[in-house]
Amino acid sequence: MAQRPTAAPPPGDTLLSFVFPSAYAILATGKEACCVEQVLTKTQRLLSEYHLLRHCQEVSMKELADCLPGSTKTFSRDLKLLRQAGVPVVYSEKRKAFVLERDGLDPVSPPDNSAQARVLEKLRRLFRLMDDLPEEDCDLWYQAHFPDVSQRTMRRDFALLNSLGY
Repeated sequence: MAQRPTAAPPPGDTLLSFVFPSAYAILATGKEACCVEQVLTKTQRLLSEYHLLRHCQEVSMKELADCLPGSTKTFSRDLKLLRQAGVPVVYSEKRKAFVLERDGLDPVSPPDNSAQARVLEKLRRLFRLMDDLPEEDCDLWYQAHFPDVSQRTMRRDFALLNSLGY
C-alpha cells in the first residue's frame, strides 16, 4: 500500500492534491485540476471527506466544493451519512467549518433498513482501515480484525483505499 498522508498539504500544494495524492498527477493540467466527477464514486467521495476531516483542523463547505465533485446539498447528505456511521463531525459556528469532536468512531445503533446497515458497516470498516491499518502484514491484520469478511471483500477494500492513495 502507498504511504498514507498524515498532515495538512505542504505550502503551495492544493487541497485537491492532498485528497487525491495518487490521482492528482493524472488529473492536473497546469495549476487547475480537470473535472474529477467521472473519477470518484460515492464511497470514494465519502472516504475523501473523512480523510479531510481526520487530517485538517477544519473543513468548510466551500473547501469540500472546491476539491470534491458535488454540490453543497450532496455534502450535507454525505456529512449526515458520516454521522450515522459514527464519525463525530460537528459544525463549528465559530470557525464556520466542520470539525471532528474527537478521534475514533462513535458506537452506532443498527438502522432498520438492511441495505443502509450494510453501507454503514462498509464505511465503518473502511474508516477503521484508514485509521489503523499497519504498513506491513495488512492481510493478517485485516483478517484478525474482520474475520467474517471474505477475501474478495478484503481485496476490494484494499483496491478502493489504494485508489485514494492509501
